[in-house]
Amino acid sequence: MKILHTADWHLGKKLYNKSRHEEQVQVLEEIISITEENNIDVVVVAGDIFDNANPSADSQSLFYKTVKRLAADGKRPVIIIAGNHDSPEKIEAPHPLAKECGIIMAGFPDSKASISSYGGNFEILRSGEGFFELKIENVAYNLRVILTPYPNELTLKRIFTAQNLEQEIKLNLNEMWGNQISNFDENGVNIMVAHLFCSDLNGVEPVEGDDEKSVRLGPAGVIESSLLPDGLHYAALGHIHKLMRIEGKGYPVYYSGSPLNYSLREERRDNFVLIVEANPGMVTKVDKVKLNSGKKIYRKTFTSLEEAEEWLLANQDIWVELNLKLTRPLTSDESNRLSKIHEGIITLNLEIISELLEAQVSVIDVTKSPIELFESFYTSEREGRLPSEELKKLFSEILDREEEL
Repeated sequence: MKILHTADWHLGKKLYNKSRHEEQVQVLEEIISITEENNIDVVVVAGDIFDNANPSADSQSLFYKTVKRLAADGKRPVIIIAGNHDSPEKIEAPHPLAKECGIIMAGFPDSKASISSYGGNFEILRSGEGFFELKIENVAYNLRVILTPYPNELTLKRIFTAQNLEQEIKLNLNEMWGNQISNFDENGVNIMVAHLFCSDLNGVEPVEGDDEKSVRLGPAGVIESSLLPDGLHYAALGHIHKLMRIEGKGYPVYYSGSPLNYSLREERRDNFVLIVEANPGMVTKVDKVKLNSGKKIYRKTFTSLEEAEEWLLANQDIWVELNLKLTRPLTSDESNRLSKIHEGIITLNLEIISELLEAQVSVIDVTKSPIELFESFYTSEREGRLPSEELKKLFSEILDREEEL
């Protein structure tokens, strides 16, 4: 059985008010092509479909058109769960219509899929809160799925008796997964699709980007991989934006990452989808497929305006945070020219550096008189010019008045 794992599409997300819609169109088209070219049996999307709970009409249209094509008009199951950026109600709302297209959508950890045919090429044989068993035409084994959409605080309170105690919530989740997996045996392919923040066997948490910023998720906090249920062939996770394997189970546990770079923390990162080959009694194989659509994000620093312009002209199809360290402010004409040279400048940071101050040792010589110190300071601030005699006289008078006081 071949499963394509993707997540964190964040449709509608902007980068410093720059639209990413066209890039999202392109990368989702690429994912559709990968799905067809590799004869994928099942597609799973592990949450954060949209970037906010009230997506735009364009984002919703792109989503529905994409998943309908991924489902090949009902021939291929597409399994979708809500992430922390999604509205679980909105994810589940189109389920009756989605069902006819072969799309299974779950907004809550205790959502229950109806037992019936989906799209005409597969059917749900059994289901309960947060799990189901799927029979797919021309596939040798049934697929059993545990679904854990993002469990927000209200959902956890409704499902469990836990009172916001992180450890109690973890135990409740672990117990829920144990009950769900008890419905499965070794004669099918068993997977989990979840939107969680999961650490490895040693408690090491995933990090986003080189600044190693943790991105804990909701009242459940960090879910140690040891809490995930045994008896699975694969766990498809969403939330972390870079491809990552979480160690600690006897089966592969992966974040597929997002299909595009979405923040400066994701600078120059490659993006992937995962193709999972799973069969009962065999080791699960996971292949990463690099995505080529979308612009990379760069951070660049220059000490020369000319060098910056030359680099920008040579690197057009990117997003860039541009940092300039110059000895003077930019003129309005220079700022406008930079904007015309490159449309992908997301931020422009300017740091004014005094050449004279850089050349001097940053130590105050206390043996100098106040007037000598004033002359040195004035010269450094005025690009080498000396203070006039009148200005030095005025400074001396101020000093004299201070002494009198």
